[in-house]
Amino acid sequence: MIKTQSLNSFINLAKDTLNHFSKIKSSIFKIFGLIALLTIVFDFSPQYMSKVFEGNFYVLSLSMLVYVIYIIFNAILIVGFISSLKKKKSVSIKRAFNRGLDLLVPSIWVGMIMFIAQVGAFSLFIIPGIILTVYLAFAKISVLIDGKRGIDSLVYSFNIVRGYWFKIVWKMFIGSLTLLITISFIGIILALIPVSEEVYAYMNTVLAMLVMVPLQLIYTYHLYQDVKSKPRVEIKFKVMKVINFAIVVGSMLTILISSMVIYLI
Repeated sequence: MIKTQSLNSFINLAKDTLNHFSKIKSSIFKIFGLIALLTIVFDFSPQYMSKVFEGNFYVLSLSMLVYVIYIIFNAILIVGFISSLKKKKSVSIKRAFNRGLDLLVPSIWVGMIMFIAQVGAFSLFIIPGIILTVYLAFAKISVLIDGKRGIDSLVYSFNIVRGYWFKIVWKMFIGSLTLLITISFIGIILALIPVSEEVYAYMNTVLAMLVMVPLQLIYTYHLYQDVKSKPRVEIKFKVMKVINFAIVVGSMLTILISSMVIYLI
């Protein structure tokens, strides 16, 4: 059995995160600035469209299609941004989009497998679900950073978390808490500015997109890099049995619940 090591302290992770942010800030402001702009536009558009074209089925259908495209576009940019973090330098919107386009489907596929496995684990009560969720916390990022695919990404995440479960939970908790406190503090300051509620909401959207979301993603990236650099014991067979069991149970429950919903509709 290989002895585990200490992870980087929260202070060091925070410093690495801020340093990384400063190196790629031009990339962040371009990519997430565009996402923030589109978010504000599409937050306003449905209200406007419903008033102007109320009752026009074709126009509303077209607006819904455009909205779906907007969501996919944002997802592609975020996936591309995360995959570029290992370069530690700014990338263009075009490069992030192209990279995200290549990785979007593998990322979605892993997300679906994770969801089914989590459904299976939570069906065995809350604690197994929470435990497995942490073990699979790095599955998606392993797809974007290290090219893992499908169930292999879940197995990889499970193996690198093994022995560091509580340490990772603590690092995630303190990181999220720090961001929450920061957001709350800035929110109080923004609330002192004499603007309408709508403008205040847009200011919060821009702040979240340009600062908070990138910081959370970069922090997770550095935690992932730290964890995977530590010694671990890989017992793939046992891990596969646990994950496959959760997936089978989750699949059965998902099909059952979907069938019940369809029947009730």
